[in-house]
Amino acid sequence: MNRRRFLHSICATTAVLASGCKRSEPLALPSPPESTPPASRVMTVSGFVDAKEMGVTLVHEHLFADVRSYAQQQHKIAIDENEVIEVVSPYLKRIVDLGCRTLVDCTATDLGRHPRLIKRLADASGLNMLTVTGNYLAADRIFMPPYVEESSMEDLARRWIREWEHGIDDTGIRPGLIKLAMNGGPLPAIEEKLFRAALLTHQETGLVIGSH
Repeated sequence: MNRRRFLHSICATTAVLASGCKRSEPLALPSPPESTPPASRVMTVSGFVDAKEMGVTLVHEHLFADVRSYAQQQHKIAIDENEVIEVVSPYLKRIVDLGCRTLVDCTATDLGRHPRLIKRLADASGLNMLTVTGNYLAADRIFMPPYVEESSMEDLARRWIREWEHGIDDTGIRPGLIKLAMNGGPLPAIEEKLFRAALLTHQETGLVIGSH
């Protein structure tokens, strides 16, 4: 499927996906005390803020990343969070002085996403900061974990919705954006699956979808 045809099909298919058609089982997860955010609120690493508090916003930044392939990332490297904060914080304080109020860290799930570190940087700088859910398939999928290929779109959506409802891993930090990344050109089945999973997640959470 090419991208134009896919985008034209979104309006017709979103209602079908949301209604549960073609699902092997219903998309059922427990509802949290605060579920879909109203349009006036945004989820940061420190919790909800009113959208009017976002001010000048940097919408696509990477404060910390691991650009090794997924296979290489299985060999963990010790990270000195204090050193990262010492190096990065002066730049964050400078953009605060220049009038910035919010920063979206778009480092994807499979490229070293580190919500706890982003929370510490937010606390140190006073910036509103967002982290993400989703998956990254660009760069010929070298960052893609096996579960993306093995999972259905419903399973992927459940994974992302769970992060929204309960937090990422054991951090309690919730994502404020669904971040995807594609290779460009004709849309292969696995990328279409990722887009449709994002649509399901948006239906359940209200989170904005960002992709490149």
